[in-house]
Amino acid sequence: MFVSKSHILIAIIFAVSAANMVLASCGCPENGVIVESKGVDAHEAALELQRHLELVCGRRIPVVGEDAAAKQPPSAFRWNVGRVAPGDGRTGSSEAAFWKTSSDGAWFWGGDAGGVRVAVLDYLESELGVRWPFGGAVYCRRMESIHVRDAEGSWDTPLRIHRIRSRKTNPKYRGWSRRMRFGMHNMPTFGHAFTDYWKCYKTTHPEYFAMRKDGKRMPIGATAEDPDGLKSELRAAAQRISMCVTCPGLLDLIIEKWKAVGAPEYVNICENDSWPGNCCHCPVCREKDEPPPPDARDPDECRSDRYVDFANRVLEAARRVRPDAKVCLYAYNAATYPPRRVRPKDGVVMGMVPVVFSKAAIERYVGGWINAGLKEFVYRPNRHYYYRMRNIPLGCEEHFFDICRYLIEKGAIGLDYDSPGCMGMYEWFADYVVAKAMRDPSKPFSYWEDHYMQSFGPAAAEMKAYYAYWREKVWKARIEPDVEKLTAKSHIYDFATGLCDSLGEYYREGDFIQTDDIIRAAELKAAPDARAAALVKKVKLAHENAHLPFRAICERESRPDAVEKLVDFRRSNGFRLLPWDE
Repeated sequence: MFVSKSHILIAIIFAVSAANMVLASCGCPENGVIVESKGVDAHEAALELQRHLELVCGRRIPVVGEDAAAKQPPSAFRWNVGRVAPGDGRTGSSEAAFWKTSSDGAWFWGGDAGGVRVAVLDYLESELGVRWPFGGAVYCRRMESIHVRDAEGSWDTPLRIHRIRSRKTNPKYRGWSRRMRFGMHNMPTFGHAFTDYWKCYKTTHPEYFAMRKDGKRMPIGATAEDPDGLKSELRAAAQRISMCVTCPGLLDLIIEKWKAVGAPEYVNICENDSWPGNCCHCPVCREKDEPPPPDARDPDECRSDRYVDFANRVLEAARRVRPDAKVCLYAYNAATYPPRRVRPKDGVVMGMVPVVFSKAAIERYVGGWINAGLKEFVYRPNRHYYYRMRNIPLGCEEHFFDICRYLIEKGAIGLDYDSPGCMGMYEWFADYVVAKAMRDPSKPFSYWEDHYMQSFGPAAAEMKAYYAYWREKVWKARIEPDVEKLTAKSHIYDFATGLCDSLGEYYREGDFIQTDDIIRAAELKAAPDARAAALVKKVKLAHENAHLPFRAICERESRPDAVEKLVDFRRSNGFRLLPWDE
């Protein structure tokens, strides 16, 4: 068939015009604008999106308000932060997050408990491959242009609390935790409930307080000359005093104070942070107790029957005021072991505070309470303090990931880890996989392991092998079988102390030599990717900061210069010379 030059020219003009029409309709994402709706959440989310899109494409996309966006040309691509996509009716909890992208624009929205920010984070992770492995570190591949496809995503959580806490003095962790989507909504009210009672009622109602073994109702360590226990070795003795949970007047006071603040859904009756043996020894309280089981670690931890009975009676009184009221109590200290006779009523919510973290111990502890009739619980451990190993790799990531998934499977309504926040490089991976288990427990450890290793770009396989060595060769093969033994050996359940006292029994010089070879291979692989290379370098420095103290502790006789080399290394690389946890 004959085609004239004029027909070819017309076809070319038509094709170019059509292409221009497509570009005009979808715009160029990296040349568009980020449109933020009103509100603090939308503003923070817009800045987060701007920061990461710049890392991806190298261009800083301006953030504008809705009024300024209206003045943009129709062809400008709009990243709508805080606005629902047209025709999209998806809804969820106050933490729910939703996003949608197409050639017409991008939309990010969600509940009023940070949903907009989470929507942005979900998009960055799932569509652009952004990773946040530790601290303020970010990894993503550089792209010449951003490809926006027709896609959508959402996230929501059935957990009332899903967070690993951190100190205010650890800003890098607090920023990282926001990117891990830690949050809470409709959360139960936990916390030591009676810390100011001695100050308020010691003179007028001494019967509210625990009777000591000597028959006196005073703080432990207090005397007639020092009635508040200010000179006691027990820190803040008056704030740690236990209560007499069979005292009728105490129950009445709790209900009156609860009603005075509006009778919220939860009544907090969590005991003060008192050692198990400091619970009340009055005859009425002791009559509520059942004999401890033969294998009890500490008989004084088996007073749960009296506390569950107390919780049931508070619940009954509260529901005469508010039928849907619930009561919060810690399964901790004197109430560690599950009750043997009294079953918690529906509406008693326990805060589970374990002290031993073998998988078997957690299953005995949580499973025992469930078998005793517990329906709702929040997991609130101090594990991060007991396992603080700033500089030595433990390899316990999968161990605590499995415990997290077990708790969710058993019906935990919240996971609230008490923590100072990561202080050393090796803690980040462990917290990362726990954060992801809280986000999506349906995925196995191997999925989130690969997710984390993608932070190292072309060196992902080598870094996976590095972390796997410590997990398989050291933790699983040597440490994990002895978790309960090392915990018992330590002071007040401090597993890290028990392990450090026996470091040479669980770690070998060969472990550090073999992993040194792996980390060097990772360096070579990561070299073409500057971002990945920088992150691998951080882990390499942490590795050296683990090897040197091992030598200083375990091989100081054969290596007399080991301490000097450790000090020189730390001074040269900005590491703390003597961390408080070392």
